[in-house]
Amino acid sequence: MSVCKKNSDDPTLKYFFVRYVCTYGRKRSSSESDACVQDVDDDSNNHSSEEHTTSNSPTQPRQRRRRRSSTSKYCHCQSGFWVRAVNGELKLTSIKTVHNNPCTEGYISVDPSKRQLTSSERLYLRTFLLSNTPTRSLRCLVSWKFNKQLTKDDITRMRSQLYPDTKNINDILQRVQANTEVKVFNENGNMSMICFSRREQIAVYHAFPEVICIDSTYQTNKVGFPLFQLVVTDSLGQGHTVMYALCCQERREDVEKLLECSKEIMCGTYATRTFIMDSAATEISAVQSTHSHSNIILCSFHVLRAFFRKFRNPDVRKCLEHLVKTRRSDIFTRKYEHLRTHFPRAYDYIKDYWIARKSMWARCYRRHVLSLGNHTNNRVESAHKHLKECLRRGDPLLLTFWKIWSKTDIDLRLRPYDAAKDLQRFPFLQVPMSFRTLLNEFTSFAAKIVAVKYKRVRTMRHEFIEGEYIRCYDKGMMYVVDTLRARCACERFNDYMLPCGHILYAHSKDLIRGDLFRHSNRWTRKYIMDLVLRALDNISISTGSDDLLEKFTSNYHSIDALSEPLASKLIRSCLEASEDICAQVMSSIGANGEATTSESIVNADHSYAS
Repeated sequence: MSVCKKNSDDPTLKYFFVRYVCTYGRKRSSSESDACVQDVDDDSNNHSSEEHTTSNSPTQPRQRRRRRSSTSKYCHCQSGFWVRAVNGELKLTSIKTVHNNPCTEGYISVDPSKRQLTSSERLYLRTFLLSNTPTRSLRCLVSWKFNKQLTKDDITRMRSQLYPDTKNINDILQRVQANTEVKVFNENGNMSMICFSRREQIAVYHAFPEVICIDSTYQTNKVGFPLFQLVVTDSLGQGHTVMYALCCQERREDVEKLLECSKEIMCGTYATRTFIMDSAATEISAVQSTHSHSNIILCSFHVLRAFFRKFRNPDVRKCLEHLVKTRRSDIFTRKYEHLRTHFPRAYDYIKDYWIARKSMWARCYRRHVLSLGNHTNNRVESAHKHLKECLRRGDPLLLTFWKIWSKTDIDLRLRPYDAAKDLQRFPFLQVPMSFRTLLNEFTSFAAKIVAVKYKRVRTMRHEFIEGEYIRCYDKGMMYVVDTLRARCACERFNDYMLPCGHILYAHSKDLIRGDLFRHSNRWTRKYIMDLVLRALDNISISTGSDDLLEKFTSNYHSIDALSEPLASKLIRSCLEASEDICAQVMSSIGANGEATTSESIVNADHSYAS
């Protein structure tokens, strides 16, 4: 389609003729848009203009344009009409009104020409795309705010434009090396593994190093590398990823290399007491080789799934479920003997493959193993689901790495404000007022656990032993409590490292002579607030929000010694300041709307994000 010149013979007519054609399924280029006739009004029947010169017009060499590929299955529609100048009048000729495409309002609204966003609209959506808002929510937002109908492919295309060119690994490493520890391994000239962790994630690990959940997921990249995540549990009961790894395979040597890499990145993992994983033999042997000092807990969900795949008898399944979940060793022995008597095939299977490592999957045989309530891999599975919102199966490996890094950056920026909101909550628990003061020292997640243990205090009694030990009798069972170190030998204390009912009983009798929070400091509000302030300090440096940080800090000065109403009021004031900082962070994220990356994201540096 060539652009015609003005009619030099008759200055009142701009063109000799104009042809209007149906544009359904076409996407006009910018040059075509400039060539459209502005003097003749569109008849609102989904037609646009194409201009041509007549044979008696000044001759010019025509430049043949390559036809653009149609974006719709309805193409080359012959519907249209001509507007000609005949004897000083405009006449319609060659009218064709039959379309080869549906012309209802619903079809027209999703035509590519009706779905294009302006630069300001794309800038508005950039913040939501960076925060990985679900596709369905974005489509509803665009429909409501801009009255345009976007498709899933449109959203996917917009997401892909957020990320830079990821063909050269050296360029990517240069972008992220300021605040990310990256380890790249090559095998036979090809990349075999890439492990990385941001400095904020390293700080999270050092704050909560006791229990690590490890698991892999698939279909995150084009080359088929499984994605590993190492997840810890914070004081609010939430999981946080501390390291990512993309490995070529899940062999034992690959997992061992991954764990050794985590040691190097974290500067030692000796504080990790427990690993939680599925029942894969490669992961079990790798952890036993690299972390011989740590305990291993197998995810009860994966263990039961392995059992149920082997046996479909409901009686056998019920008996196997008792073996996994019971807290009492005598019940375990009774159910195990029941299998030998009534279901010998199931008994032989358990004896040959599982009984030798029963301390990993039978709950009654790991009563003294710290788990922080993690008996499944649910937290790392949730992390997989959250991360897969931005990953695609057909992405190259380096693009997958960049997407994970970018999404983690947004999550780490917003996480301190989520923690501040959680600290504002004080659960309503039916406990005596004298005990509620103690509960207010803990986070809402830990306070609920401690309150459940307190219900058993009324039925307990004790007797003294020599030194700092006492015997505490609870429902026919005897437990020894160390009043000087605030320790107990029961399962509930070892599971969470929170004060159990026996320690609470000794505390109510004024028998505890040591620090009650000696082993449960990680569960206190003061511990979390210190970490949040440290994170906000770094964010204020990167965003220039020193005045807001000062307001936040001034309200925090004595929050650990306040009663519940006053503490709630002060935390609310702190939260208002943190929301102002959050608004500045989000505005800085969307500031460079048309850029492929945001420099404020690349250069940000924090110390903790929980």
